[in-house]
Amino acid sequence: MPKPYFFTSLPFSSKTCAFKHSESRNASTKKSLDNYLEQVKHLADEGIWLLFWRLIPPSDRLGHPPQAQLRTIEPTHMMQNYYCKTIGALAAASAIVAGNATAGSSQITTTAPATQADAITYDLHAGFASEYLWRGQDLGDRLVDAGFDAQGTWNGIDLSGGLWYGDFQAPTGYHPSSGLGSANASELDITLQAGKKFGAFSADVGYIYYNYPQGSANRYLVPVHDNQEIYFQVGYDFGFVQSSLTYFWSVAGQNNQGYTELALARAFPINPAFTLNLATNLGYQVEMGRLTAWTSKASLDYAFAQHAKFSPFIAASVALSDNDYSYYTAGSKNQLVGGAEITVTF
Repeated sequence: MPKPYFFTSLPFSSKTCAFKHSESRNASTKKSLDNYLEQVKHLADEGIWLLFWRLIPPSDRLGHPPQAQLRTIEPTHMMQNYYCKTIGALAAASAIVAGNATAGSSQITTTAPATQADAITYDLHAGFASEYLWRGQDLGDRLVDAGFDAQGTWNGIDLSGGLWYGDFQAPTGYHPSSGLGSANASELDITLQAGKKFGAFSADVGYIYYNYPQGSANRYLVPVHDNQEIYFQVGYDFGFVQSSLTYFWSVAGQNNQGYTELALARAFPINPAFTLNLATNLGYQVEMGRLTAWTSKASLDYAFAQHAKFSPFIAASVALSDNDYSYYTAGSKNQLVGGAEITVTF
């Protein structure tokens, strides 16, 4: 098989090239030189064609490879002396052109920018708490819960949604024959949220659907019908603490009397495995013009795996009103709750 580059077939080296002048050149010498150039041109054509053939992927080739009939060139001593510098210059020029073409290929080759979809993260979590504490209210004991959340970004808007299910022992009220009783109860919440960040400032709007399956103790609870809320939240990151103000608007079910919540939170990384989280919030009913409860929570995240953490926590709530005519404050009392949660992110 002949070599693809015709320069390697030349029987002389540029190191031995010496341009020698001759005072007499006859017609036969000129004819020999012309014949020599014709052979070089033919050799170059065949070599370049064979090179392109080899560059074509084997699966795309049609027919058989070109049968290059490379002829042996035996130049005379005068031809070698006269044309050695010329051939050397052509070789150098070809190398320079090839090098420039290779170097410039990265400049002229354009690739459309890759469009990468924004990543979506998912959380699975399950936990246990000694008491179902919700907005300062004691809704039951021995809460076992599980949930699924998803977060992502679309056109610069943060989107999230989640499902939460809780099973607990709910109070059934006072009965003369049995006293204060309790029975198994359950709740399913569906949450959707969209928000936008503007530097340290953020704005969000969300929707919560509260589902109370009928049966067991749920028929004794208030509310006995499903609830729906739309909430509006603004937040600001001060650097040393994150703050938020949220207004919950009842659109169906039990009236929350314009429940509003002011919250502060901060995370303190201890080391790569442990993070201390502190949070506190203050509840207020706009329609009643009354504070409901002040609740604080401390949790310690232990990242025992790359995408998993275990978080024991303790929470305390202080009742700020005992108005029996308000759904949020009727029979309110101070609460102390402990529990733990495990979260897996993927």
